[in-house]
Amino acid sequence: MITTLLKYLINSDDNPLLYSNEVNYSITNNEVKSAGFLEVYYNAETKKYSVHCFGENTLLNRKANPIEDKATIESYLNV
Repeated sequence: MITTLLKYLINSDDNPLLYSNEVNYSITNNEVKSAGFLEVYYNAETKKYSVHCFGENTLLNRKANPIEDKATIESYLNV
């Protein structure tokens, strides 16, 4: 199993944006529903991703919504 740590946000249209610490972005908090950190796991046998969402983005003043964010991001990654 492969694991990666990223940051993420879910915008007002329920679209996830996954990014590393090195990426700069410009977005207002009105466009963001939730944000935080993301552990991404890839299972090579099943060829599926699973995620763990946690924390918050203090710059945007948004917290992770672990259960909803997990479902949104996993459905996006496992298309």
